[in-house]
Amino acid sequence: MHPMKSNKEKVYDFIRLHADEKADRGISTAYIADAMELQRTNVSSILNLLVQEGRIQKCNGRPVLYKVGREESTLEECFSDLIGADGSLRQTIQLAKAAVLYPQRSLNTLLVGARGTGKSRLAQRMYRFAVEQKILPENAPFLHIDCHDYAAGGEVSAESDDSWKQSEQGFVFFDNIQFLSPRARKRVLEYLQSPSRKYAVAVSCTDKEQLSDEFLAEFSVQLQLPTLSERPLRERMEMIKHLFSKEAVRIQRPLIVRGDLMTCLLFYECEANYYQLKGDIKIGCANAYVREYGKTGDISLFISDFSNNVRKGMLKYRREAEELIDFEQRFTFSGKEIRVSRPEDGTLYDRISRKAAALKETGIEEEEINLLLSMEVERTFDKYRKALIQDVTDKKQLEILVEEKLINIVEAFLQKAKEQLKRNFSPSVLYGLCLHLNAVITGKREKSAPDKESIAEILVYHRAEYLLSEELAEQIKAEYAVELSMEEILLLTMFLCYQNEEKTENARPVLIFAFYGVGIASSIAQTVSNMTKLDNIFSYEITSERASAEVYGTLRNFLKKVQQGKGILVIYDSSFLGEMLLEIENELEIPIRQVRVPVTTLGIELARRTLTENDPDKILQSTVESIDGLDCYRKYIVTLCTTGKGGAEELKRYIEKYGQLEDTEVIPMSVTDKELLRDNLKHLMTTGVVQCIVGTYDPGMFAIPFLPISEVFGARKESLPRLLRLEKEAKAKIDYDAMFAYLGEQLTHTDIEKLRKILPDIMKEINAALRELSLDAEAGLLIHISCCIDRLLAKQEVATNPRKAAILLQYDKEFKKLLKIVKPLEKTFHVIINDDEIANILTIIYQL
Repeated sequence: MHPMKSNKEKVYDFIRLHADEKADRGISTAYIADAMELQRTNVSSILNLLVQEGRIQKCNGRPVLYKVGREESTLEECFSDLIGADGSLRQTIQLAKAAVLYPQRSLNTLLVGARGTGKSRLAQRMYRFAVEQKILPENAPFLHIDCHDYAAGGEVSAESDDSWKQSEQGFVFFDNIQFLSPRARKRVLEYLQSPSRKYAVAVSCTDKEQLSDEFLAEFSVQLQLPTLSERPLRERMEMIKHLFSKEAVRIQRPLIVRGDLMTCLLFYECEANYYQLKGDIKIGCANAYVREYGKTGDISLFISDFSNNVRKGMLKYRREAEELIDFEQRFTFSGKEIRVSRPEDGTLYDRISRKAAALKETGIEEEEINLLLSMEVERTFDKYRKALIQDVTDKKQLEILVEEKLINIVEAFLQKAKEQLKRNFSPSVLYGLCLHLNAVITGKREKSAPDKESIAEILVYHRAEYLLSEELAEQIKAEYAVELSMEEILLLTMFLCYQNEEKTENARPVLIFAFYGVGIASSIAQTVSNMTKLDNIFSYEITSERASAEVYGTLRNFLKKVQQGKGILVIYDSSFLGEMLLEIENELEIPIRQVRVPVTTLGIELARRTLTENDPDKILQSTVESIDGLDCYRKYIVTLCTTGKGGAEELKRYIEKYGQLEDTEVIPMSVTDKELLRDNLKHLMTTGVVQCIVGTYDPGMFAIPFLPISEVFGARKESLPRLLRLEKEAKAKIDYDAMFAYLGEQLTHTDIEKLRKILPDIMKEINAALRELSLDAEAGLLIHISCCIDRLLAKQEVATNPRKAAILLQYDKEFKKLLKIVKPLEKTFHVIINDDEIANILTIIYQL
């Protein structure tokens, strides 16, 4: 039990728990008096005292509402320094506070999250909050029990029991409960259920699927902590800055970090989340410190000071980071402040040269430098293009700045480029080209010479665009007597290579035909495009002269160029392209789905066999059997088990026995390693189609339909084949006539005709806005709401829901939606459905 509190403190805690200051809501005197079973006059006096003390605010109106004062709401500093307290952790912290403040005794809390997501830190803050709010005594102990210590078969001993009992005056935190054996968990469960325990307990685990339902039932509040990849980039940036500032204090010298290194840290994969980020930054700072040992002044950190894993972060760069960071920025961390500076811009090629020199200083391999520089070229050019067109949003504005003759030249040039390159160009390319050429012709552009590497790269990967740009340069020379430099021609080429990332509204997955031989793929693509009138169909041709390394490079650049941000479908005939496409998908992080149709291989093999065999049936049969890839239309059903393949094997046998699967193979898999599962599914999809996944857990991968195991075993055996083909029977409808006829006999205070008119629409809205209910659940909810209306009309007391606070906090958005949904009911019958009843309805909807 909490230390005895006065009624004033109890009322104040109640207001803090229930009033929503940000939504400008509050709670009334009557609400408090009824909920806390206090005299209304006493509550009114207490509220006036709290207002006078400035701890709560009074909101005049009908009725008068009370909420936490702004000054009081800023006193809870123990959570405020957590990065994400006002962002991704806001709801989590709100629930954690509610668990601590819950009347009578704080609620047991389960913290769920991967390693390094901050479970221990949050538990410590909950303890500090409990002390701050006088729920725990100031000298109350914090007992952190790391269950990992028992992972090697150790058991919870009597000594452990004694230490738990000694901490009954404080806060107990069982960390990593998943490492305990079932027997040891039972001891913990007994401790949780002990009537002598005065205070709540916090428990953490990486996955609550590993815990029994009996164990989970002890936790009214369950908090899921986000991984680093699930957090906004802005929060990860705050973490990086915080960690560098701490290292600067420890080293006692300012640290200088360039923008490219900050970008790597912002995007590389951190499997251990904050724990790994912290460790990698420590190692990088240590390497730089050793390199600069014996010197004084600033210490510069380079990408080469960090592991290869960190360097790969550059490959995962996303445009959304531009508002946070620039590659050329320099961050100086002194421990007291963070300064951000950057060198003078210069021309595009000046910036690229500076970047190349900086990267070479770090000792990075040439291949990595080239990759990073190509990304820098794209980013720098995109910034230049955006700066050009920032004041031009349509052609009328363009005509004010550029003469009509030049606009017509550029329009004709882009039309020709569209026909030759089979590519559409957005209006921004027209505006940018016109404004750029206008600056060149009028002498407003600075000139600089590009390096040989830049010229070579353009000629190798963008030869067609470069040749078109040379033609445009010749036309500009003829019309305006202005000779374009090599740099200008390269910039014109980059305009043609530019992929408009703003075209999200009309963006679609693109379809690519990739076949051996000249003209085959392009002919098929042109035919399909003409018949469908679509512009998202492309071709890629493979010639026997091309080496596989060259094919990889050109295919990668081609896919990057034509993709519209919605994924790629590739129909191909050469078996080596399958693995190549998987590698490109991982590198570009673009969903690529492939279908192998070995037309060329089939034709060659059939032709060869006509030399030795005269029977067409034998030729066809032997050829089909000999060619790998003609089974690309195989069908699969995947069965999943969370603990290993044993359960998946059993499920496979059941499906094969009753599913009538003549042309479908059932593949059992385990979900214990999600990355391995992803790879296995991806491999299956290269040889066929995965119709659905059946199991207890939906991995949510590749948009593959999921069938819960409950539906498979719940279906009649004769219905299982249809269920596995995803031919679900339409949900039966409630017989409202029979239902309301029954309710008319049972309810004594409700107008059944009014109920009949309004309640079916309410049920439809609940199904659409909150959750699709089963027939039984919908019928049960309809009866519950009808009886609730009847009780309110009869002025009967509504039963309190002991889990109301936790439910309303956990389902805050659903709570607000439900309030709107039931509003017509309240108006029709002139009743108010209170929060206890809303919590009861949410319990039925979500089966809590």
